[in-house]
Amino acid sequence: MFICEAVISFNRASAIIFGIRHTQIWKHLMKFVYGIITVVSFGLTWNLWLFNVTIDYFDPAHPELGIDWREREPNRISWMNPGVTISILCLLTTAISFSWNMYTLVKVIKSHYFQKPKNVKVNRIMIQKFLFPFYTSLVQLGMIAYFVSNS
Repeated sequence: MFICEAVISFNRASAIIFGIRHTQIWKHLMKFVYGIITVVSFGLTWNLWLFNVTIDYFDPAHPELGIDWREREPNRISWMNPGVTISILCLLTTAISFSWNMYTLVKVIKSHYFQKPKNVKVNRIMIQKFLFPFYTSLVQLGMIAYFVSNS
């Protein structure tokens, strides 16, 4: 999810950067984006396939309270720590996404209030397409702050 969000944020920023050429550029980029997302996701989570875990309810009488997962043999491969790997991935992709969103926001505000670029016209649809990845990156930042504060 975090990798896709970073790509979506870059897509919105590239609409501002490239203007009219945006669609042509992304037609060529999409050939590689799916592969990059898949390779990076599997490359950073491959060790989860080697873990022997048990997934149980916190309270079997009340399954709505959530689930808990425990490693059966935690010392089997001691150097693998999927929690750290995934946390680093989430933090990195959230920073990238938030940076692209801030770039897009600044460009939209500047173009709307201060100058009118020749190749980009800011309209309601562009703002709506920007708001979804922007709100999602704010939720990601909130999730990361929550997990860091509780660990």
